[in-house]
Amino acid sequence: MDNMKLLVADDSPVFREAVIQGLSDQPANIVTAVNGTQALELARETRPDVILLDVLMPGMDGYEVCKALRRNETTRNAVIIILSSKDQFSDKLRGYEAGADDYLTKPVNFRMLSARVQRYLEGLQTKHPS
Repeated sequence: MDNMKLLVADDSPVFREAVIQGLSDQPANIVTAVNGTQALELARETRPDVILLDVLMPGMDGYEVCKALRRNETTRNAVIIILSSKDQFSDKLRGYEAGADDYLTKPVNFRMLSARVQRYLEGLQTKHPS
């Protein structure tokens, strides 16, 4: 998938940059959001294939964003991977119940993240061949 679009939503500029660097092996157009509201707006505008979503963001948290993305016609089919420091079973369950496809805890192993993104993209390409 040559023109894959990826949205990274996290309030930490250091973490957003680390994700961009960590996924440098992916052929992706990456856009970033600093909070949940901006993530929703950018997701509707850019229609990303994959959304990497932090839970702890100012204003609208990642769980709320995930639910809103699933309710919206233009974003409901995006792959959503939550990347969070919240690592309790209840946090992960809440993420899946909100509609996340995957939940990884910080600190993130970027090789693992890249492999997971690649697998999801391969699945998308199979469903929607060019």
